[in-house]
Amino acid sequence: FANRRLVFGLKTAASIFQALVDLLIDELKLSGTTGIYAYQDDIVIGAHSFQEMHNKIRSVLDILIKYNLTLSPEKCVFFKSTIDYLGFKISHNKIQPITSNILKIASFQPPRTVKQARRFLGLCGFYRSLIPGFAELTECLTQLTRKNVPFQWTPTHQEAFKKLQDVFFTKPFVRLPDWDKPFVLNTDASGQAISGILLQEHEGKLHPISYYSKTLSNSERNYPAIKLDLFAIYKSVHAFKTYLYNTNFKILTDSKPLLHYKKIASPTDIVSRWLLYLSEFQFTCEHILGKENTLADFLSRFPVNRTEISNTPQDEQEFILPVIETHCNTINAT
Repeated sequence: FANRRLVFGLKTAASIFQALVDLLIDELKLSGTTGIYAYQDDIVIGAHSFQEMHNKIRSVLDILIKYNLTLSPEKCVFFKSTIDYLGFKISHNKIQPITSNILKIASFQPPRTVKQARRFLGLCGFYRSLIPGFAELTECLTQLTRKNVPFQWTPTHQEAFKKLQDVFFTKPFVRLPDWDKPFVLNTDASGQAISGILLQEHEGKLHPISYYSKTLSNSERNYPAIKLDLFAIYKSVHAFKTYLYNTNFKILTDSKPLLHYKKIASPTDIVSRWLLYLSEFQFTCEHILGKENTLADFLSRFPVNRTEISNTPQDEQEFILPVIETHCNTINAT
């Protein structure tokens, strides 16, 4: 006896199916058809013109037919400039939360239990990569969810809860990366936290691509200034490595000594490890005045209680953010 189809409920079913889909995408790439991505049964096709999209759709349908795979017509969307994908609204130049989730967050009632608080934080936290200062906004709410902390909803918690809801009313977003443009990394460090913002220039202005912020541990707060600034660069580069590998980028810092970071005399073991890791990347450091480093400085000075904000891609985000091209037409087939 042998199953002729993938069994429902099998623990490895999702990974097996994803492996199959990856093989199909790889076959398309080998045939010269690019700009096609898939997460499980969600397939996204990017193109710059109607004819290019038409040709790619034919290629996808041909390979699905070849391997006896079918689509549900009612779940397919063709020739769209904006799609909802894995919880995000994606267009040709930006990514933001989908409207339905914004409404869920806006209509969420103040939590009465730890479980409800965790649910709210989990829903909001999915979009933390789009929100600067997320950890500061949620610090007191997060404290309520910790072990051995009595759940007592106070005006302070209500204020934080309302502020977080208000943030989503603004429909926060970041721009999608343009792989033909260089990246700029703005870092900063304070006595409480370090931060990094990945940016790209568009129409003469720098726009955020990703946010990163980490609260310092007690031992890290004792680092001397130059070591702390180097730590901010190390952690930020590590957080954005998906974007920065094999590219030339610029790091903006308000620490002048870091312009000569390679000449640090007798570095400690931990600093040597940071320098070794940074040697894998191609970048230059540029000094900016502290008063011009407002956003990174703002993030680094939040007392966020060892909470880490990172849009280092998670399972869904690792797929979405690095690979969706700045395209005009998309197809979402499920």
